[in-house]
Amino acid sequence: MSDKSTTKAMFASLCANSEGSKKVREAKALMLVHQYELFRMKDDESIEEMYSRFQTLVSGLKILKKSYVASDHVSNILRSLPARWRPKVTAIEEAKDLNTLSVEDLVNEGEKNHKKGGLNCVFGNFFFYVLDNYPQVRSLK
Repeated sequence: MSDKSTTKAMFASLCANSEGSKKVREAKALMLVHQYELFRMKDDESIEEMYSRFQTLVSGLKILKKSYVASDHVSNILRSLPARWRPKVTAIEEAKDLNTLSVEDLVNEGEKNHKKGGLNCVFGNFFFYVLDNYPQVRSLK
């Protein structure tokens, strides 16, 4: 910084160091896009923890001017859920319009079912639930 002769040069140097050059920002954006596309909920993670990690990732993408629409977020979260959530994911995909479903509604639904101690839901004539971490389906007929 001592070799900078003008205030403008010092300011430009500070901006470049704090925000990074264009190439650095592009590299960060590519890394975050990659993380977004490969996002998965961890097996030992709660819905709240997963959503917090997801929001941090989305915020980073917004800062770097890489944003997605809400339906992309909903689809990504549904894809990220572990196998034990498959029955609930299938029921949500069939019962809800994923293009209008908000991320908050999706997460609230997941938290509600998770706090009940299960992932139980009824869809059509079928009852979906998880027993010992294995998805189960029973006919209501």
